[in-house]
Amino acid sequence: TRILNMTDTDRFNMEKLGQFLNCKVQFMGRPYLVVDVLTDGPQLVLEEAENPVIQDNAYGRPYRRAPGIVLLPIYIKPGMINPDLDTLFFDN
Repeated sequence: TRILNMTDTDRFNMEKLGQFLNCKVQFMGRPYLVVDVLTDGPQLVLEEAENPVIQDNAYGRPYRRAPGIVLLPIYIKPGMINPDLDTLFFDN
């Protein structure tokens, strides 16, 4: 099931986007978890469910494996919905 309909002309408000928190989703064919909704943009924060990346410590040295993060803006410019949202689906 698609999360956001590209033909939806409503402005997405934070309450509407907040319903997606902790949802498992597929984005561009990969599994993610919606871990936050940022008011700046607004944007969805997606955490990769697989293939952790290696994070560096404060000194730039490899430190630990952690999930990758993707920031997915709802709009690419005022009033224009991000076309990448067309690839965002609930993971049934």
